[in-house]
Amino acid sequence: MTDLELTKACAEAMGYQWSAPRHEAQWLNSDNGVGGLRKRWKHYDPLHDKAQCFALIETFDMTITRVNSIDGYWRARAWEGSLSYEADANSLNRAICTAVANRPAK
Repeated sequence: MTDLELTKACAEAMGYQWSAPRHEAQWLNSDNGVGGLRKRWKHYDPLHDKAQCFALIETFDMTITRVNSIDGYWRARAWEGSLSYEADANSLNRAICTAVANRPAK
């Protein structure tokens, strides 16, 4: 999966809508941070933004472990009912984003 596909999957999982303004790809967030419905644009890049990545961990109640058998790899795992979804990667953010992208379809 490309970085753009991972970012898009994470944004959609968080309820953001895609937009491509003139200068860079951004996402439309319908929450203004205080429970309102005002829409605002934000740059969304959980592959490189630790705070956005941490929001994925909280939202999907993920567990993170270091994979000892694979040098330098991380594993992110979560559950959707009785189904688990997970991913391993050498970057913590990439493992989390890939796991979210691997969520089972509803």
